Amino acid sequence: MPIILSTLVTNEGSLPPFVSLHDASVNDQKKKEIESLLESAIALQQKNEFVQAIDRYQQIIAVDSGWAIAQFHLGKCYEQIGKYDSAFIALCKARDFDGLRFRASGEVNTILRRIASSNKLSIADVESTFRVHSPNKIIGSSLLWEHVHPTFTGYVLLAKSWLEGLKTSSAFTVEDKKLSQQFIPDSLLVEKLKITSLDLEIGVMTMNGLLRRWPFTNDPYEEAIPKNNIQQVAQKFVKGKLRWSEAHYEMAEAYLNEKDIFNALNEYESVIAMAPMDPLPFILKGDLLSAVQEYEEAEKTYFQSLSLQENSVTRLKLGINYLKGQLYDKAIEQFSQAISGANGSKIPLSSTQVDDAQFYSAVALFKSGKIDEAEIVLNELLQQNSNNERAIRLSQEIQSLSRLKK
Repeated sequence: MPIILSTLVTNEGSLPPFVSLHDASVNDQKKKEIESLLESAIALQQKNEFVQAIDRYQQIIAVDSGWAIAQFHLGKCYEQIGKYDSAFIALCKARDFDGLRFRASGEVNTILRRIASSNKLSIADVESTFRVHSPNKIIGSSLLWEHVHPTFTGYVLLAKSWLEGLKTSSAFTVEDKKLSQQFIPDSLLVEKLKITSLDLEIGVMTMNGLLRRWPFTNDPYEEAIPKNNIQQVAQKFVKGKLRWSEAHYEMAEAYLNEKDIFNALNEYESVIAMAPMDPLPFILKGDLLSAVQEYEEAEKTYFQSLSLQENSVTRLKLGINYLKGQLYDKAIEQFSQAISGANGSKIPLSSTQVDDAQFYSAVALFKSGKIDEAEIVLNELLQQNSNNERAIRLSQEIQSLSRLKK
């Protein structure tokens, strides 16, 4: 099994240190002096007097170079005046001197690269990839939510970085490496993931919840009021009131209520992408395709579901789809299989569904010109329920046509 190492990414650009500790050599008097200097430096920084603020921060660091908050503000001031190399150095020091060690220090990646080199191991250099895609090569909130968790764009870069690491390892065959050289736009790769707006909103809500508690803030948490259907469903998921697939099904229903067929289909396809062995999302997708008269696509989707689990209800749905598409012989076959459970369905039809299958079978027989057979099915149906109004109407229609022919 090939070993592939990966460098780490941390937010040094937009996240102040959680805890700033004074050096043990700094006495109480010096602490008061540099803390007073810090207040005045921040005041200058807030007035956009960055050069003067930098001078104050440098005075502080001359006394206590490991005081993380001073290094952070110094780096932000350097950013503002375009001294990005100096900003990078100061911001990385602020991260490395943070008293709450939630972020890996820079030396960790140095060690990882050295181990990979000395042992001839493949390494996915995620840090370098993130720097290339960050403003001025300083990793911050454009790719990370907080200290370490990537945004969606960050995860795309993470995946691509790991792919590059795999390319240099024995995990990839020669053919794999050839295929991996093909250029595929990020937009197409993301589209294949079937990520929906609901998924992105769930990510936003989850991370906002994280950022509203320690160590990011001590303020009391106030739950946001959902502004739209997406936020409403996402909030239910985040609170644990819905499973992930259930959230997508509820979102699809919300889209259908708005006659938004495209996005409703995307919700079902999102579940299919994550749970390709679950027959239910295929059934729901097939129902929607049939409802919008995409009969051939509905047929394919129902068969995908049946390939995963034989189901008499799905056979009934497939038969109705054929009936609507005027493929009467195929419809009759599916209704027969639905009623008999001939394919070993573990989910039999309910009595109401059996009535449906018999009635639609009679309709298909009638439409295909098999009048006598249609009458036999209707008679059986009416024997079971003499008050079945639709069966009575169809029987009367058949009898009227028979009299006209005579």
